[in-house]
Amino acid sequence: MKITAEQVYKEYLRGKSFFEKHGYYTRCDDSYTFYNGDQWRGLKTSGEKPPVLNVLAPIVDHKVATVSQDGITLNYSSMNYGKMRDFTSGLCEMLSQNAQRLWEKLKMDREIWNLATESAICGDAFAYFFMNGDEVEYSSVDTTNVHFADETESDVQKQKYIIVVQRLFVEDVKKAAEINGVKKEERELILPDSETGKLLGDKAKRAADDETGDGKCLCFLRMWKEGGEVHFLRSTKDVIYQPDTAVRNMKLYPLAHMVWKQEKGFSRGRGEVYGLIPNQVEINKALARYLAVIKHCAYPHIVYNRDVVDSEEEIMRLLNTVGSVIGLDSPRMQRVEDVIGYLQPAQINPAAMEIIDDLQKRTRDLAGASEIATGDINPEQASGAAIIAVKDAAALPLNNQEAHLKQFSEDIARIWFDMWCAYSPEGVQAEVLNSAGQPVPMMIPAEVLGAMKLEVRVDVSPRNPYSKYAQEQALQNLLSAGYITFEEYVDSLDDDAAAPKGKLSDILAKRTAAMQQAAAEAAALPDENAPSDGGGLENNNTYEEEN
Repeated sequence: MKITAEQVYKEYLRGKSFFEKHGYYTRCDDSYTFYNGDQWRGLKTSGEKPPVLNVLAPIVDHKVATVSQDGITLNYSSMNYGKMRDFTSGLCEMLSQNAQRLWEKLKMDREIWNLATESAICGDAFAYFFMNGDEVEYSSVDTTNVHFADETESDVQKQKYIIVVQRLFVEDVKKAAEINGVKKEERELILPDSETGKLLGDKAKRAADDETGDGKCLCFLRMWKEGGEVHFLRSTKDVIYQPDTAVRNMKLYPLAHMVWKQEKGFSRGRGEVYGLIPNQVEINKALARYLAVIKHCAYPHIVYNRDVVDSEEEIMRLLNTVGSVIGLDSPRMQRVEDVIGYLQPAQINPAAMEIIDDLQKRTRDLAGASEIATGDINPEQASGAAIIAVKDAAALPLNNQEAHLKQFSEDIARIWFDMWCAYSPEGVQAEVLNSAGQPVPMMIPAEVLGAMKLEVRVDVSPRNPYSKYAQEQALQNLLSAGYITFEEYVDSLDDDAAAPKGKLSDILAKRTAAMQQAAAEAAALPDENAPSDGGGLENNNTYEEEN
């Protein structure tokens, strides 16, 4: 059945209605707003900004850092057995190198942090990959802009169809429509709109509020699987500007999904922020009340007699001037205190501040982000191994999130291999080392790629400072005990170690050069114990004649 723009728009409205019915837009919007610190939004005040104690941002940042701080390495392994085992294992090593280069090119280490932050705030995050010429490119997509055919299934690859909502410039959409052969009368139906109400972020929502607008329109990328291949279609509300396009041999949706906490019966996850918003609101209200009491009761107030002091402005000016002279003239005045006095500040119940501190502490403890968990440990009073043990114990509740992140990385590696096979019909360009150890380009044929059965493995290496501290402590202990030499110690240090590996390497190089120079000079000097030319024979002959 031919898919029309009207059908795609109805599917989008269906997904939009589902989100509105279950308050998903409100949940995500409130979560981002509170994380960013705008926690009194909508409150009307006379220019005075209420106080904020943001306990949600440290909780999210700590958990994201714990989950994302380790280095990620993608490795392909062969599931082929028999005669192809050794051959495909070598190809897997080359594909793993390609994946690692692409990981660095797309700066995925940084993007993993951003995606983990989005997931921790809102509940999940999406990474969309597409081909730009011969290169794989990456784009982040807000969770509210992705609509599934089945919102109870969290596995992206099991979806009947997926709709990705975008706001694109009308000029770019019309150019794409012209390239794809869309008629001029249909291209004229592509017009700017102001449908920004369901975007995340107040600035994005207000982008089209002015008179000129942002020059963009709502666009839909529909993906579905048919005949074992992925199909793509792009449309606006009224026009299909990229018709149904099937990508041969592409079996996976180029969309990776990371869930923070799985929610039963819902395809989306649940983040760290939304459930703690009531606590955050009460902390801010309690702090606002406490400061209001301090403002009104904790400082002395001036009291004066109006019968004696006629001008309020004059008396306030004199009281605010250092060393001023206040003249009071009244026959009824017996004492100065009868004219001017101070109301002493009232005592404030310390329970008000205690409840604020207690709310903060309990909120962080229950969220698994206590002071110990966030690293409030003096490294000078504990060994690196002890600090790591404490942090690992505190990070145990995040093992589920680490598993989700690892699965997310594996999904990315599978998508990349699927895209290489689909968009490179001639084969994949890789590198192999020749006999001299130099990289030489080599083409892996498409037929070989199609016959390969791959499995993806993600290796995680610790990168936190305490792991490096423990590693360097172990090397120093081995050096002190004499189990390794100084040269071996320097060679074992990481490039980014606390010890200056570069300077130590320079010292070793200078020592080696000095030793080689000294050896060369010693070899050039004559040996004092060696006999001179012919001297030994003459002395020997003379001795024989005398005897």
